[in-house]
Amino acid sequence: GVYHYAPVQPGYHYELRASMRTERLISSRGAWLQLQEAAAGRSLTPSTEPMMGTNPWKEVLLQFEAGPETKLVRLSLVRPAPTLKEPPSSGLVCVSPLEWKLLGPGRLAGQAGVQP
Repeated sequence: GVYHYAPVQPGYHYELRASMRTERLISSRGAWLQLQEAAAGRSLTPSTEPMMGTNPWKEVLLQFEAGPETKLVRLSLVRPAPTLKEPPSSGLVCVSPLEWKLLGPGRLAGQAGVQP
């Protein structure tokens, strides 16, 4: 898969903006951007709405708050493989440009391990 790691400050609120487009994307579930904490066993899974078919460039937005111990997140372009009962997937997914923005301390700021 396609992914990108980004450092974050624990307990802080972030916004990710990007543009996506699809062309003749045939898939039972589409394609989307998803964030996860890089540390094993931790979960942070905001995601954009799935896109299917042909779509012009569309701005997508994710807002999230890093956990009190989170220092690294993984942004993935998710395009699930078809199951054995589904027809093959095909088409094009484009993502451009990515913009990370620190919005400020979140509700978790000030908890154990979180430096303001």
